[in-house]
Amino acid sequence: MKSLVVHWLNALCAGDIEGVVNLYTPNAVLVATFENRPLQGHAALRGYFKKFMGGKPGLCGRVLMDIEQKASGGTIVSSGLYEFSWQTPQGSQSQKARYTFVFVPVAQGVYQILTHHSSLPPD
Repeated sequence: MKSLVVHWLNALCAGDIEGVVNLYTPNAVLVATFENRPLQGHAALRGYFKKFMGGKPGLCGRVLMDIEQKASGGTIVSSGLYEFSWQTPQGSQSQKARYTFVFVPVAQGVYQILTHHSSLPPD
């Protein structure tokens, strides 16, 4: 199975804010890399991704390491490292981050994100 995180990154790289938001359950929680408080629900996530994605031209990401574990009820927990890159007037910028996603099945072979935690790695 193709990594569910890669599926999320593909929507992010396409600049598809609604596509990214729709990968989350309606009551999903995002503990975002660049936000001080947890965000819950599509409206809050949409606001975050609009700011995050809109402020970084050419934003894309790639998985550096991914560990997927199956839990009860078909839930999949994916933890690892990803790296975002984007363009600035000074050239290309990048930032590595750690992540944990909890994917829950919503239909046969279809998963949505229930919880997503992303943070900067320690120095």
